[in-house]
Amino acid sequence: MLQKLNERIQGWIAWIVIVLIAFTFTLFGVEYYMQSQQRTDDVVVTINGYPITKQSFETSFRRVREQAPANLNHASAEKIKKQVLDDLILTKVAQQAAYKNGFLISPRQADATILAISQFQQQGHFSKLLYQQALRDAFFTPFSFQQEVMQGMLLNQQQFTFAGGAFVLPDDINNFAKLYFETRDYQYTIIPQAWFMHAENISLKRMQQYYQHHPQAFIEPEKVIIEFVRLNLSTVKAHTQVNAQEIAQYYKDNQANFMEPAKWRVAHILLSLPENPTEQQKADIQAKAQTLYQALAQSKISFDKAVSQYSDDAFTKPEKGLLPELSLGDKVWDKVLISLTKPQQIAQPFKTAKGYEIIQLISYKAERPKPLSDVEPQIKDQLLTEKATERYTHLLEELTELSYQTSDTLEPIAQALHLPLEKTKAFGRNDTFKTGILAYPQVKAAAFSNDVLELQNNSEAVALDDNSVVVLRIKQRIPAHKQTFAKVKPDIQQLLAKKQASQQAHAFIQALSNDQQKAQTLLPAKKQLAWQTIYKAERDAQKPSAIINQLAFKLAAVHNQTSLVLPDGNVVLVRLNAINPGHAPTTEAEQKGMMTQLAGMYGVIDYNGYVHALIKQAHIK
Repeated sequence: MLQKLNERIQGWIAWIVIVLIAFTFTLFGVEYYMQSQQRTDDVVVTINGYPITKQSFETSFRRVREQAPANLNHASAEKIKKQVLDDLILTKVAQQAAYKNGFLISPRQADATILAISQFQQQGHFSKLLYQQALRDAFFTPFSFQQEVMQGMLLNQQQFTFAGGAFVLPDDINNFAKLYFETRDYQYTIIPQAWFMHAENISLKRMQQYYQHHPQAFIEPEKVIIEFVRLNLSTVKAHTQVNAQEIAQYYKDNQANFMEPAKWRVAHILLSLPENPTEQQKADIQAKAQTLYQALAQSKISFDKAVSQYSDDAFTKPEKGLLPELSLGDKVWDKVLISLTKPQQIAQPFKTAKGYEIIQLISYKAERPKPLSDVEPQIKDQLLTEKATERYTHLLEELTELSYQTSDTLEPIAQALHLPLEKTKAFGRNDTFKTGILAYPQVKAAAFSNDVLELQNNSEAVALDDNSVVVLRIKQRIPAHKQTFAKVKPDIQQLLAKKQASQQAHAFIQALSNDQQKAQTLLPAKKQLAWQTIYKAERDAQKPSAIINQLAFKLAAVHNQTSLVLPDGNVVLVRLNAINPGHAPTTEAEQKGMMTQLAGMYGVIDYNGYVHALIKQAHIK
């Protein structure tokens, strides 16, 4: 019970942390950059004397607009603009309050957060290349990005103060548990869209009218075809060579890296300690081990016989205590092993996690160089990697310089670096790909950047990962255009048929509420509703589906019903049969846990109210 609530609350808090930082990244990212270039922009609004410039607002809108569908209509665009401005105001008001209340974030704290951001990680480590690429794509400098992260962390700090100061009364637990942990009994039925689908009944005139009245729905977004050169470390390595002399010299210069480690073959006697031994038990086992060692050292008993009589290791006892061949690598064992070099030597007893050990050396192989033939493949690969990396770095510098010098063509670059000139198929800014070069978001971002798309320049070197980069340019730009009626006619026909089917399904559901016998006449022949009953469904249940379950929990009273068009076009009808109140935790520990969790929820609510109160009090012009 509490685990689900805990996961929900942790999710809310984590979401707030991410949103506050990511929100600052998205909406304020360009502001420092642009203001450093131009400070004469018109002011869109001032908040307590702080201006939000037209340039910063338009930049924020463009960034959000890029994430929206390509065929966004005017009304939707205006709605996004309003939301962007509201968010800019809300964030700035909250930041001003945080500074006024004495909250501070240091640059060092921001740097630590930046190093941990997953988008900048490569194989578990911070990648300077990915970091620089991301900042460049978002119009950041390292300083401006650091400032934005500091602002995001500042808002987190203020918000968590509210979360930590909230409190909960005992009655709140019962009231909350009664509502949150309630279960519901309901039944549902799905009316397939196919029952009412009759595409053949959609007239040509109706399809043409729809085409004429919804021109924006049939706009083919702008597309581009790019050409590019790709520099890849693995390709450079494939064309790199090393000779036998280089391998031999490397082996000679680095022989310490190719040593066969010393190896010991020992037999052992284990005098084990019981689980959770007392100090007296430890002392007794140690004394027993020391007495046995003295007997072995004085040849009063053979090692084989001692193993048979005293060792507690049941696995090695049949093999006279013989262990697999050992190398250095365990701090406890290493101190003993390095003292053994002559067969039949017996070491003093020593303590391990299992108890006290007495070991006898059977054989010893000293450290020695591995034969060149054994390590030659490893050395060759190492030399190839070093040579290729050095060559790759040189080529990358040359690629960067050439792409800048000849910014209107890639052909000289391809010729000078012996790289093939490749091209893609046509793609739009919102198209997605699972494979190939277009699967990299940074490639599409570069293709639709102002410098490449509008100014028709070569891109900068775009890092795909730590070992490959591309430079690209637009080969062909295909403007947005309205698709012909002939091309979209089948889509319109299906769309209208689905709408008509949905309307008929809802008409059937309405009739079902009033007169079930009459409603049956609206169904196709031989079609019957199949009702499914669900008992004691929890609020977060995923079966029969999260959508259906949420509908059941939106119903206000028993015997109420509601319907919804599902993502697949079918219509679901849900009828509530019973509401079963939830129960509060019974143990003191669970009650305390719930009080803490509810306090966190109340803190979030309090903070939202605080920020909105600040907005009401702010001087916004």
